[in-house]
Amino acid sequence: MPENLRSFVTAKEVLAVAQHMHGAEVQVVDYEVEKATTSVQGFLSNILRVTYNAKVGQQDVTSKFVVKRKPILESQQSMVDEMQAFEHEIGFFKLCVPMLRERCPDLPAVTCYLIDEENSIIYMEDLKESGYVALVRCIGDLKYNLLTEQHMDMIMRTLAKFHSASLGVDWKQKVPDVFKSDTMFTTAAEMSRKFVRLSAEKALVPITQYHFKGNEYYARSSRWTMSEDFFLVLKAICEPDEAGLNVVCHGDSWANNMMFKICRYTPGNRDLMYFLYMVCSADMRKKSEKRLLLTYWNAFLEECKERKVPVQQDWEQFYLNFDRNRAFGLMMAICMRPSIFVKGTFPEGDEALTDDHISSMLEGGSEVSDTIREFDSNPEFRAEMISLVEETAELYYKYYTGKVYFKRRASSRLKDSIHSATIHTGKNAYSIMLLRPSCRSAVSPLLPLLSSKVLKPDVQASVAKSRALFKASKIACWKCGADKPLDNFFCNKCSALQEPNQSSTYFQMLGVDRKFDLKVADLTKKFRSLQNLVHPDKFGNKSQDELQHSETLSALLNQAYKTLLKPLDRGLYLLSLEGMSIEEGTIEMDPAFLMQIMELNEELEAASSSQAILKLAERNAKILDGYTRNIDSAFAEKNLEKAKKLLAEMKYYASLDEKIKELKRIFARCGTSVVKFFRAIWNLPIATQQGAATGVREFCCLLVSSQNCKVKNASHVWHVIFWTLQPVRP
Repeated sequence: MPENLRSFVTAKEVLAVAQHMHGAEVQVVDYEVEKATTSVQGFLSNILRVTYNAKVGQQDVTSKFVVKRKPILESQQSMVDEMQAFEHEIGFFKLCVPMLRERCPDLPAVTCYLIDEENSIIYMEDLKESGYVALVRCIGDLKYNLLTEQHMDMIMRTLAKFHSASLGVDWKQKVPDVFKSDTMFTTAAEMSRKFVRLSAEKALVPITQYHFKGNEYYARSSRWTMSEDFFLVLKAICEPDEAGLNVVCHGDSWANNMMFKICRYTPGNRDLMYFLYMVCSADMRKKSEKRLLLTYWNAFLEECKERKVPVQQDWEQFYLNFDRNRAFGLMMAICMRPSIFVKGTFPEGDEALTDDHISSMLEGGSEVSDTIREFDSNPEFRAEMISLVEETAELYYKYYTGKVYFKRRASSRLKDSIHSATIHTGKNAYSIMLLRPSCRSAVSPLLPLLSSKVLKPDVQASVAKSRALFKASKIACWKCGADKPLDNFFCNKCSALQEPNQSSTYFQMLGVDRKFDLKVADLTKKFRSLQNLVHPDKFGNKSQDELQHSETLSALLNQAYKTLLKPLDRGLYLLSLEGMSIEEGTIEMDPAFLMQIMELNEELEAASSSQAILKLAERNAKILDGYTRNIDSAFAEKNLEKAKKLLAEMKYYASLDEKIKELKRIFARCGTSVVKFFRAIWNLPIATQQGAATGVREFCCLLVSSQNCKVKNASHVWHVIFWTLQPVRP
């Protein structure tokens, strides 16, 4: 972030907010801008604090407010755009808050002074001025269970008040612009699906295989969390629920974000799961869950009674709905808790957030080897993950197996998988139902479990016809009925945006040749041009169908571009189109090659200067370039087995490249002398001030967590280590 933060907030903006705070006669004398968060940059926003001096009549005043803008990092911007986070938050403050405050004058939500919709900027109350403090500096602090019972009781009561203000109103109909769809499962669906799957793949599943060796009972339930079925369960949980009390939910209610980003209309217990499963350890949650839920429930009933809003549910029904849907909470624990313990995914202390952090988080966190190492060496992490594996199995076999469940999920899947189309043949038009090609394979195993009443006869008859229809070169426009090529985004006759042809390859979507050797500049140019044409922002005033098509198409284009951008991902995708992969067990690696990779990793570990790291980076880059050329030749020759072998090898060098980037950042931040000192004491045992013996290895996060790591002597380092070990108490 630039040092001159005033460039982000103009004097005109300060005056506009000051007039909202003090009236039209206020005169701003001067102002300062600083970072609002002292620990790390926000994941989904850039938050600044503005302090200004002003005259109100004859009185001198000093006031503060907070500016919330889109983030700085390119990876964050991409994530925010896919999630449409600012559009939803602006919609909440503009459309929902006035109605909620009318129902609940003391609504526990931050005051919004001003909104700049065009530039996605929100000017709001500075909660620090009202006495609020952040007890958790960064996500990594959550491992310490910093919140007391009093804190958590207060959170339950606050959420109860907030939720009660919206009960009894169908907000999806009242404010469709905000609640028409959950972006995590529309524009950001591919990102969310990948994040959930990789998080389970890198922590829960390997730990299950490692600790519960050969136990299919636990293995099966853990694998379920990587499946499309699990993702569909999450999607259903985040929609309005006839069996629950649907309210406006906060949507991101963890310890440091209790007043921001409200985004979905669903039962309020989803917020409770989000908080309990992300912020609390498994042991703490199990001990306190019932008490906290009762605290919430009693406060919710009191608030509703005060406003004379009927509650069509009792405690037993409320708790049953919570328990049936706790897969959402498990998802939060699976995706977030391992990265709280295993270093490298999230910034530590005052470390700045980087593109590498975002990339690591979206790729599911730390490598499996690091997770297993932490599991072996950290008793708290070990106990938490074992508990999570057991709880996943309990939930899976309780609610998500058996014929009754599969009938319910199959019906839900068919709703997402079936769409209507009109086929014109001369003067006649026939309306039929079609199974989407992307969903056909997922739905077909469930069809035998469905009663004949679930599928309409015309749907059953059309399943066989749908594949031939989608393979045809043309299909009718949904709006005017004119024939159009399958891969055209717009109708040639009426210009309506069409439903994406999900059977198209990523190459076809982006209009590039299906080959490995792509020019990145051309790919990027075509992606930006297409994204500019179909972005949902351009369809806000169009029909619901076109808006939905734009959201789906925008998400598909994002995924296509990300996949084809990097040579390794591009090559793996080309293999997948041929029904091939490099998954473990499908290819045998040469022992000599693996030995070479091991030696390179040892060389990297022994590197003692930034110059040495730079040489390793240059050498590895040349090797990767060589693999890119050889893989291109293999694909050109249609030698898929050779391409598969080369891609499997390239993956090792790509992993090494990520480690080199990480070490370059460490050297840049901490300096050579500090790195050498830590390596010298790497395996020495030390004792914390609590008396618990451990190893220096576990605390090398100090290298990247200290903003000012200019160490004068060894005793200073030990002092910093001991200070780092102290849990922060509220």
